[in-house]
Amino acid sequence: MVNFLEVKCPSCRQKCEIFLTSNASLVILNCPSCLKPIIYHKKKCLPLTSQQTNQIETANHESAIYEILQRIIQKGSGKGSHYALPQPQPEPVTASCSSGTAEAGITRDDITNLKIELETCTDAQAFINKM
Repeated sequence: MVNFLEVKCPSCRQKCEIFLTSNASLVILNCPSCLKPIIYHKKKCLPLTSQQTNQIETANHESAIYEILQRIIQKGSGKGSHYALPQPQPEPVTASCSSGTAEAGITRDDITNLKIELETCTDAQAFINKM
């Protein structure tokens, strides 16, 4: 199953088409045009500040990342505590963007995504099998 998302960057307003191989409810990515980090959740895109990105990257456990994301979405949605993320799923998200820009090597977001995937695996072999 492939899911199609149309993401509009809140910073540069550029649109990007994302094809997901899983049913993800939340996606963190860099805008392919301006490279600013954004979070996509419930058909809305929110910009991530460098402080928020750093908090996610330095979190040492999946539950800490979940709490950080919960705060970001609550703040961005303006809905307070009534707005909640779905429970985290152990399945990792893989995405490819159909933008014409070339990849410039491994980014900090790539490292963060690998950290998240590693935290959701039960052992090293499960992590390797997902790659």
